[in-house]
Amino acid sequence: MVDSRNVVSWGATTYLACGQVDTDYGPAAATTGIANAWSMFRIRGEVPALFDMDNDDRAMFYTDGQDQYMDGGVSDRTGGYFVTKWSNLTDDGSVASNTENDGVDIDFPLFRLADAYLMYAEAAARTNTNLTEALSYVNELRNHRNAAQVAQEDLTATVGAIPYKFFLDERARELYWEAVRRTDLVRFDSFTTDKYVWQWKGGVQDGKAVDNKYNLYPIPATELSANPNLWNDNY
Repeated sequence: MVDSRNVVSWGATTYLACGQVDTDYGPAAATTGIANAWSMFRIRGEVPALFDMDNDDRAMFYTDGQDQYMDGGVSDRTGGYFVTKWSNLTDDGSVASNTENDGVDIDFPLFRLADAYLMYAEAAARTNTNLTEALSYVNELRNHRNAAQVAQEDLTATVGAIPYKFFLDERARELYWEAVRRTDLVRFDSFTTDKYVWQWKGGVQDGKAVDNKYNLYPIPATELSANPNLWNDNY
């Protein structure tokens, strides 16, 4: 947690809230309760494509004047939607704090009931057990988000060579910008392979597979200096 009084930081959720607002494009800074726009983040078009944009409350994107995809490259600030998931406004619409000096008053969720529901349902699908209960958890979650209900066969389907792809997609819909996407892509063998590509993956517009070594981060040079016996394959 950060707040504007006791735990002040330009990182954490201050980074997320200010970074998602652009000085020249997208929503005005004041509409999300911040004083400064840092002009840093837009979301790749593949994530909004996972949503029924008109019937899912989790689709929190600012689209006016923006193209969904980054056809002009990441430097084109009109490519990619802005995300409005992080707000420094209180429930009554007032500004929680002045981010110009103090940072935001936004908690970052470390544990979420929705995440637990999806973990249970995925485990049930992968082991072919308790599928009725798994489906009830998934649809309870989707109902709360005003999203359409899904069927049991959706939980176990293989789509585009990715088994149980519903969960990869549903976790993106529920947990985007909450620091789990890379881990999920690795788990589903989709981070480095061509089973799932996104624009500019591998440095080309249409995306391509990359070296599997990138499923692991490189070991920092300081750690290797302290212990030369450490290694990750292919680095």
